[in-house]
Amino acid sequence: MKGGEIKLGHGIDLVDIGRMEGILRRWGERFLDRIFTRREREELRGGNFRRLSERVAARFAAKEAVMKMLSPKEGISWHDIEIFGGGGRAPEIWLSGRALELARRRGLRDFVLSFSHSGGIAVASVVGVCDEAASRGGDEEDR
Repeated sequence: MKGGEIKLGHGIDLVDIGRMEGILRRWGERFLDRIFTRREREELRGGNFRRLSERVAARFAAKEAVMKMLSPKEGISWHDIEIFGGGGRAPEIWLSGRALELARRRGLRDFVLSFSHSGGIAVASVVGVCDEAASRGGDEEDR
């Protein structure tokens, strides 16, 4: 990388909220346990079913966007990517396991996530950033 150049990774995903409602009606807790960590499930609780499916769809899209950014996504567990915040709080991404390993390998040290839902669709976009020091193996603290 040239001096001052910023290296990026990007991923984006869309999820149909009606489809997510159907998945939640059919699989319920089993689906939530498979995709989300205990801490994520605790944050998702509250509100009516429609709002739950919107929140789940947005966070599912966020996890998919992270996987696309880290491609190849082989070996990444859903639980290797945790999504927190939203609803008035800046969303955050916490990586572990294979996802963290791939991010480090690519030199990605910081992540910016945005997600939203409207008109029956949830969307998420994530950008991973690596500064010049990180790309040379700097020891910046990982998220």
